[in-house]
Amino acid sequence: MSEEFKNRLLVHAKTAVERAGRAQNEEATKQFLIIPFLQLLGYDPLDPDDVIPEADASFSDKFKNRVDYAISQEGVPVIAVEAKKVGSLSEANRGELKGYYNAVPTVKLGILTDGLIYQLYSDTEEENLMDN
Repeated sequence: MSEEFKNRLLVHAKTAVERAGRAQNEEATKQFLIIPFLQLLGYDPLDPDDVIPEADASFSDKFKNRVDYAISQEGVPVIAVEAKKVGSLSEANRGELKGYYNAVPTVKLGILTDGLIYQLYSDTEEENLMDN
C-alpha cells in the first residue's frame, strides 16, 4: 500500500467518523460515507459503466431485487455493495446480500456496509455461493 493511499484512507476514516452522526438514513449514509469511499478506491460513481446504483439482482421478473451498487469491470458486475444506515448492520443483512450475490453470477465480492464497518464476502468455498 502506498504512503499516499494510506494517508488518503486515514483522512477518509476520520471524515467518515465525523459525518456518521449526521447520516440519519440509508441515503445519507450512501451519499456522505459510502460514495466517497468508492471514489477513494478509484471508482467513479458518476460513470454508469463503473458504478451502477440500484443494480438489478433478481432471479426472475416477478421479484425485483436490487443491490445498492454494482461495481463493474469491463461492463460486467464484479462487486455487489449493500448499504445500510450507520449503526444498523445485522445478521439478516447478510442473507439479503447473499441473495443478490447469488442472483448475479459474475459477482465475486460482496460488501455489506453501514459506511463505517465494511464486511467483505467472497465465494471461495463454492463458486457463485457467498461464503458464510
